[in-house]
Amino acid sequence: MKACGRELWFTGLFLYAVFSGAIRKWWEFPDLVDHMLLGAQVLLPWFIALGFLPWKLALSWVPLLLYLALLLSLALFSGTCGYGHGLFGFLLHGGFWVGLWAFHCHRQEVTWRHFHWISLLVLVLETCLSLWQYNSLPTGFWNRYANPGAIGDIALLGERARVTGTFSYVSGFGAYLLFMGFQTWARRKEGKGSLVMDAGQGLCLLLLSLLNGSRAILFGVILLLGAAALSGRGKGIFWIPLMIFPLFWGFLAYPQNAGEIRNHPVWDMMKRIQVNQESGEQTDRLRLPWQKIWHFRTGKHPLGYGLGCTYQGANEVWGKAFEIARFGYYEEEGERILMEGGWVLLLAKVGMVIVFLQTGTLPAGVVVLLFGLQLGYFPVVFNTYNAFFLLWGIGETARVYGLKHRAPDA
Repeated sequence: MKACGRELWFTGLFLYAVFSGAIRKWWEFPDLVDHMLLGAQVLLPWFIALGFLPWKLALSWVPLLLYLALLLSLALFSGTCGYGHGLFGFLLHGGFWVGLWAFHCHRQEVTWRHFHWISLLVLVLETCLSLWQYNSLPTGFWNRYANPGAIGDIALLGERARVTGTFSYVSGFGAYLLFMGFQTWARRKEGKGSLVMDAGQGLCLLLLSLLNGSRAILFGVILLLGAAALSGRGKGIFWIPLMIFPLFWGFLAYPQNAGEIRNHPVWDMMKRIQVNQESGEQTDRLRLPWQKIWHFRTGKHPLGYGLGCTYQGANEVWGKAFEIARFGYYEEEGERILMEGGWVLLLAKVGMVIVFLQTGTLPAGVVVLLFGLQLGYFPVVFNTYNAFFLLWGIGETARVYGLKHRAPDA
């Protein structure tokens, strides 16, 4: 596929990821169509890999092929679930790494001249829509979810809805914000972006992170914008809007009526953090992902209970196995990896990170931090938006860092 064709292909994938949620939540379709739209979302990381055809296979692909062979073995060993679950599990566990490997080994073959302008226009649209959603009734049409029966009531930030933009739920929008943070970092590092554009993008991301109401996303965006501020040209100038933003927004939050501060995202986020800290929820959120990994016991199932057995979409179609149902509610990525493939699968993923660290261009500390945060707080296996956006964000940033190095085996 030629460079121009790749631009069009990746732009199409990006627009599908951004707007498919809007189609699912604001238009009524039969269940079959809805499942097909969601299924295409699961396949997006694999479509990224297809965009780099023809692949230049070499020794750098051996770890990926071994990892995929392990996944195939676990999928065929259905455990307590069926082969349908195994197929979904193979796609979910393999997509992120297949896409990242293709990006990694062909990183210098992509150009993004037109894409960056399109992504900026989309960000402006998401900002306008999110401000409208934040100032609309939480139960209104614009704030609905694609599958309220499965996700539950609208998440709130104070008295307002936590905004989702065009996405079908809160964390999907958060994944998009992290991706745009990666893009800002890559553009500043490459030194080809407009300072005004990048600063405006940073301001929009800070605002949208507050409206989204996720503490993890707000932390991630601040971390990525900090990396952007330390990269490329105009470092000192780029810091100015990032420093002014909290002061400016704090001024808007100044009490106007009888000393009250109401329905303001800065205040609501601070209140949320304070309440969760006092209740102990915030401490639990930080430690529980690692605690659940440490204390997990496979028992009679050293290879787990079967790939895909914890995935909601597969369970809706083929049902949930009894041995999985008895676990009750489960959310954390590490815990679910152990449930599906045991310690063998978790260690295989750690091995992939080590290989990426040794053959990649990102600084080692950055790789360890990114994948540590990913395993604990930004799932890429069981969150299809994260699988697509974080893969692309990490791949694009690694591409920019690799501009001064020859791509391995490519």
